[in-house]
Parts: sequence; C-alpha cells; structure tokens
Amino acid sequence: MSPAGAAWWQRRWVLAGCGIVFAAAAAAALWACHVLHQTPFMAGPDRISVCGRYFAGPGNVYRLKQLEQEHDAAIGTVVTWQGRREVWARHLTVFGVPGCGTGVYVRVGHDTFRGYGLQGGP
Repeated sequence: MSPAGAAWWQRRWVLAGCGIVFAAAAAAALWACHVLHQTPFMAGPDRISVCGRYFAGPGNVYRLKQLEQEHDAAIGTVVTWQGRREVWARHLTVFGVPGCGTGVYVRVGHDTFRGYGLQGGP
C-alpha cells in the first residue's frame, strides 16, 4: 500500500472514532435531560419528586426571607444540571404521616427559590 493510501485510511479511522465519541456524548446528554426533566439552560427541572409526591414547575420566584416568614425549612434535595439543590417546604403532618403540603421551593441561588405546585391529586 502506498503512503498516500495509508494516510487516507488513517484519517478515515480518526473521523469514524470522532463520530462515535460525538454520538455517545449526544446520547448521554439526551439521557440526562430525560432523567433530570430539564435542559442545561433551565433554572430548575420541569418536575420533581419529594415527600412521595410529584410537583410541577418552575413557577414564581421567591426570596429566602419570604420562606422564613412562612416557617418553611429544607426538607430534601434534587439533582439538577447545576448540582444538588435544596428543596424547601413547610413540614406538615397529615394523619400522623409527615408530608410537605401542596407547594415546595427549589433553591436556585443564594437567596432565590423557584416555586413548584403539586401535580395531580393528594
């Protein structure tokens, strides 16, 4: 085989390898979007699960002072593209079972939260 022919095959294998790596990265990104219910550019996921219930959002923006006045506290975390985020809500007890009501808040900044509302029934 001539040196020119060998170089052509070598370039072809490099391009095929780059294509496989790109396809794997795209598949991983799509899978992560599906699992996290969000894209990298969103402030929070479309849907979260906490307290055994599903909440849809993100909704309005709230400040830490507002949540503290309502006696809300951190009740859990969710995983987002930006890392783990705290979930705040008011601790409730319904028929002796701990719960978190019909609204929760996900911390998206030091002093900023996004509201989520209960999805479906109680």
